[in-house]
Amino acid sequence: MKHAKPIVIVCLVLFGCGCVHAQAHSNSMSQPPASICGHWIVKKAIPWAVEPNDKYLGLQVEYLSQTMRFGKEVINNPIYTVARWSQRDFSKGFHGLYLNEIGIKGNSVVVVKVFRHQKSKEFIGPGTLLFIRGRNQIITGWNGAFYVLQRDGPSCVK
Repeated sequence: MKHAKPIVIVCLVLFGCGCVHAQAHSNSMSQPPASICGHWIVKKAIPWAVEPNDKYLGLQVEYLSQTMRFGKEVINNPIYTVARWSQRDFSKGFHGLYLNEIGIKGNSVVVVKVFRHQKSKEFIGPGTLLFIRGRNQIITGWNGAFYVLQRDGPSCVK
């Protein structure tokens, strides 16, 4: 009977991982959430690990069901996922950085990830990892810096 416990524990761990994956999968959608749907302009850079790339300032950005566009980077038929990260999750992912250091108040943030297809797990370019800062501002992180995007027109989802 002593061998039964490790086997049960392994099964529970594997089952738990399957549940997390299933939950993330069910959260995927082809229509962007209202919080990001529409057209945006990159307005400001926030340095973090490296100096921001000023070439992103002024870029036109769009998050629609047919396309995600960040300057010349385009994803056709993107998949969007939405999650909430605690301050701890954010700090863990960004090596001790706090949400307020990028202008997000509170102890958590809504995060939208954009993928090329359903099975993708990688961020493929700038504008694919988004933090909701407010109704008309989102922040994207890329290559050691953050960029503030300002809404340029109404949301495409009511």
